[in-house]
Amino acid sequence: MQIVTKTKLKEKGQMTIPSKVRSLLNLEPDAEMLILARKNEMVIRPRVVNPLEKAGMLGKEEKVKTIKELIAKYKGF
Repeated sequence: MQIVTKTKLKEKGQMTIPSKVRSLLNLEPDAEMLILARKNEMVIRPRVVNPLEKAGMLGKEEKVKTIKELIAKYKGF
């Protein structure tokens, strides 16, 4: 699904992401965003959290060195 919409830049440089876009991307309050800026173009993407950053929540991960290994280990949970 693709959504084309518009928003305005506020006085302090803020803008609102329309609710349809937030719903499509499952964005929650305080979601971190990445901005790629080039001449006459800006791309805004949600920051994808590296699962290894959260590995401590699962306990010590033995023999897990890559994201693929971590995902494979917990696939199906």
